[in-house]
Amino acid sequence: MTSETTHPVLVEKVSNTSEKIEFLDQKREKRPPHTFSSGAVYEGEWLGNMRDGWGIQTWPDGARYEGEWKNNKAHGKGKFYHVDGDIFDGEFYLH
Repeated sequence: MTSETTHPVLVEKVSNTSEKIEFLDQKREKRPPHTFSSGAVYEGEWLGNMRDGWGIQTWPDGARYEGEWKNNKAHGKGKFYHVDGDIFDGEFYLH
């Protein structure tokens, strides 16, 4: 799942197996809803071409996440609404 928008980034090697991406002169911004090729729709804040800040993503099957995002992943406080009606309300962490 990626946005079609591209922005300049500096990629710095921090080990043999991982990279750290730092956005230069980027500010978090709210944009109109974005529909991914999977049919999922995200509405919220972006940092460059990554979901970052507060946002809501809804999947075609009706599942929904409302909460904090970091580096294009759910991270921080949020709620995930499962299709079967279950709700997870808590902390999400990057892996």
